[in-house]
Amino acid sequence: MKESLPPLGTLSLTRTQIALSIGVGLLVLLTGALVVVANLNLAAAGSAFNAGYTLSDLAQIERGILLLRIETEEFVEYLAGPDFQGIDRQRALLENQLRLAIAEASGNTRLTQPLTDIQNDLGAFDEVLDDLKADPAPGNIAVGALELEEILTELESQFKFFYNSEENLFFTNIAATLNTQSRYQALLLTMGALLIVFSVGLIISLRRSVNSELAYAYRLLEAENRDRQRLFEEAHQARAAAERASHAKTAFLASMSHEIRTPLNAIIGFTRIVRRKGADTLPEKQVENLDKILISSQHLLKLINTVLDLAKIEAGRVEIQPTTFDATKLVGESMTTIQPLMKQGQVELKAETEPGLPLLHSDQEKVRQILINLLSNAAKFTHQGQITVSACRQDEMLAIVVSDTGIGISKEALGRIFDEFQQAENTTRQDYGGTGLGLSISRGLARLLGGDLTATSVNGHGSSFKLTVPLRYGDRRIQPKETGDMKPPIDDRK
Repeated sequence: MKESLPPLGTLSLTRTQIALSIGVGLLVLLTGALVVVANLNLAAAGSAFNAGYTLSDLAQIERGILLLRIETEEFVEYLAGPDFQGIDRQRALLENQLRLAIAEASGNTRLTQPLTDIQNDLGAFDEVLDDLKADPAPGNIAVGALELEEILTELESQFKFFYNSEENLFFTNIAATLNTQSRYQALLLTMGALLIVFSVGLIISLRRSVNSELAYAYRLLEAENRDRQRLFEEAHQARAAAERASHAKTAFLASMSHEIRTPLNAIIGFTRIVRRKGADTLPEKQVENLDKILISSQHLLKLINTVLDLAKIEAGRVEIQPTTFDATKLVGESMTTIQPLMKQGQVELKAETEPGLPLLHSDQEKVRQILINLLSNAAKFTHQGQITVSACRQDEMLAIVVSDTGIGISKEALGRIFDEFQQAENTTRQDYGGTGLGLSISRGLARLLGGDLTATSVNGHGSSFKLTVPLRYGDRRIQPKETGDMKPPIDDRK
């Protein structure tokens, strides 16, 4: 695909998104600063409201002065029997209120100084009252009562002016604080609205960008899926073409093998007849030529049979005919068959079979063909030493191992010896002959029987081929070992 998604985290913002992001950031900073200033104003408003407590104390003092005036007026009415207890009681309450107000206004000279002056003025009231207590004569009481009323009238007028000033200042501060707070609230609402507008705009813009990228990714995935579908169809067509070619090749090999083998059998048969009947009458040279024709024809027939076997295996047309037989006896018969191929006096052929091997239920001829092929190869490539055939039971499998002390196989060649038309070394075909199909056919037959054929070797130190087949052909519970890419067995008994 020519197109591809950019790496994660590299998507760039548009100018609008950058502007909105900057706007949102600035609005957040301004809103934060405004909140801080509004909090400071709230602290000032708290101080202004706290002044109301002082104003309440002043109102109590004003009330105390009024009550003291009332007590004084009542005192004048009862000159015949003056009672100082009511005046003393009210005077003590007023003194306590003044003391508390001065203590609460500590540090605020604007409040403490007038309160102190009022407290001093009450001292004059106390002096006149003390004189009356010392000489409570009616004449002195009449004169003293007038002096007390004058002092209280002056004190009341002075305090009323002070109270009104503080009251006006309190309400002025409260109004200013509330007005400022209202402006801050309006600004905060405006900032909040702008912040919401900018944030929503940024979210919408980012969402559109994400949707655009998702649509872009979806188009790329669709294009990739179309490419994959096209490649899949091409692969499917190529596979179908390959299968048709393979079937055509198999059919061609089977047909040609049959067409060639028929006249070749006739050639071999007539050559044998001519040689047998003309052995006494034909010249020796002609007899030798007939022997050469016979040997070459038999070799050619063997090659054709091998190719035909390979074609049958590839086409899955090999018929499996299982029977029950003695594997130990089959090993002995196979060793006897290849005995003429042994280099007499130089190579020893021996068998090592496990005692009491169970009977094998499989295709006897296929097992024999595999074993003879392995023994023939061992005899061909072993010049001295020994060839050993061992057989033993491994769970539900029979393992037959053919080992030799021959030329061995290199590590590089060991991986391809089971391929078609492959041999251990490039020089093997010239030195030892053969088509390179024997091991391929043997492994194919082993896998058709439900087993496998494997090999181990050290170059120059011999080789070992291991054939494993199930004790009972077709038993699906058996899981063969070391089967590589083994195909499932095919039963053509139908």
